[in-house]
Amino acid sequence: MTMPMSGRQRASPTSLGLYSLLASVTVSVAERVHLSPGRGCNEIVSRAACCMFLDGRSDTPYGGQECVPTSDGAFFNDENEVVCEPACFVGGTCGDKGDDVADLSARAGLCLGERKPVAAGCFNIMDRETCCEYRDAREDPTFSGQDCVPSKPDVAFVEAYGNVCEPQCWVDGSCNEDQDIASKAGTCQAPAPAPSTTSADAATPTKEQENLNTTRTSPTTKTMLRRAYTNQNLGEQYLEQINATVPAGGDVSFFIIASSNGAYMTWPDQLHATLKGMGYSVSVPEPTYPGWIAHPRKKPICLDDADYADLATPRFGMTGWASWGFAFDDQEDCDDEGYRPLLEYNISCINAAVCNPRWSYPGVPYLSAAKLAETFKGMTFVVLSNWINDARMVTRRDCIQSDDNEDIDSTPITSYTISKLVNKIHEKDPKVVVLVLARYPGARETDVEPYSLKMVARLNAGVKAAVQHLPNTYFVDVPFPLQVNMFQTLKPGHPNCRGDKLFVNAIIETLYDKQVLSRGLAMAGQECLSRTNCEDLPYACCHKSALCYVKDGKCSQYTPGLQ
Repeated sequence: MTMPMSGRQRASPTSLGLYSLLASVTVSVAERVHLSPGRGCNEIVSRAACCMFLDGRSDTPYGGQECVPTSDGAFFNDENEVVCEPACFVGGTCGDKGDDVADLSARAGLCLGERKPVAAGCFNIMDRETCCEYRDAREDPTFSGQDCVPSKPDVAFVEAYGNVCEPQCWVDGSCNEDQDIASKAGTCQAPAPAPSTTSADAATPTKEQENLNTTRTSPTTKTMLRRAYTNQNLGEQYLEQINATVPAGGDVSFFIIASSNGAYMTWPDQLHATLKGMGYSVSVPEPTYPGWIAHPRKKPICLDDADYADLATPRFGMTGWASWGFAFDDQEDCDDEGYRPLLEYNISCINAAVCNPRWSYPGVPYLSAAKLAETFKGMTFVVLSNWINDARMVTRRDCIQSDDNEDIDSTPITSYTISKLVNKIHEKDPKVVVLVLARYPGARETDVEPYSLKMVARLNAGVKAAVQHLPNTYFVDVPFPLQVNMFQTLKPGHPNCRGDKLFVNAIIETLYDKQVLSRGLAMAGQECLSRTNCEDLPYACCHKSALCYVKDGKCSQYTPGLQ
């Protein structure tokens, strides 16, 4: 029997969105986006718009819950005419509705193309026919959004409990490794297709459609307007919001500081091309001192290589360097043996793979944090992916003087050096947005090494906790799919073209979520990360999948690249 688990839905807050005026739009769970931080489903005054969001109140049980509309003519709160509430509130598993209302589920309506949410979970439904009307709406992302599946007549999925309804993933075994119950599954009768909207219908907005441009907020509240960059079958490709720093079509300047992932991967180049393709005027200034490169030294040839092969994208891709190679202004505090104090350690002043001087860059012993900060003045954003090697470097006695290097936790060192560089950048220009890119997992040949996930998650969580309190600084999570070809054979250990794509889309998603960019990419959740049926995917899921990309307006297969 599936029981509630401790996991939470992905929290990637997006500004409040009001969608294009299309009465017949079909919204799937994957296409929902979060309301702005602190904003609740109850603020939405349109039933149609309600179907497109997740609650944005992260400090309450409502956070991440699907927004549920009322049926036509009904209200969840008659006095305030509330037509939208979070699923758990409607289902009675969270919040205080007052003694006068025992259950709000009878007032709930349906979103087109969706089943009713059951906040208590599919397994609590005791009728097979009713089971087919619902989808699981528990907070746990393992089950949330899964269609409820009935058992065959006179058969229970779990005989001891008499369960006749379970979420799809539990039935097919993708989230239930202990039992084989697929043979017990019954079927639901397919619902009749929703009537299409004619051009005449669309030309005359109803009062419901007009309310898509209205929210129960003050005129000064930052809101997002989602524009209809649509394809009838693929949905919206882009999102737009007002009151972001850079308007759609505006000027964007950026720079990337990386270790070898900037030298052997194409994500800086893909980021440049993607921003241009979204309509921005993009510039990537050249530093005035040595060490930078305008193109990768080696790279896979990706399917979209022609989009950026001729684009010069200056970046620092310092092979083998750790984060401390970018954190200091000079080397005056290095002792005669070539070490400097850093926190409780003495750390090498040699910036090279495993701190070996034979592999250092001629003429570039270090990069001055002060000079970097001066270069970044006036830029829109800077991406830091310069700490990927830290955990490996601290285990080397050549890099850190210690009696037992194996016991050294690199997280405090990384947190200190990145914070030091960020503060230096903001001393010169506090308006520059700094993005700290997550460390990617280790590789087992071309797939993710599962044994690296726990360690990488710990490192990312530690660095994220340290930098998220810095002003104008955001951590960029980049989840990788498992059992998928994600790493190069050309430069083993480095993500291939698919990883490049995930980097870029995660960066753009963060810039949009934090209201830096007015135009962003429509982006589905992690359930789309490893989808392979590209030709059938809407744009939002196509953008999220590591194995698909949008080419000539269509979602197509995206390969690891020629290596």
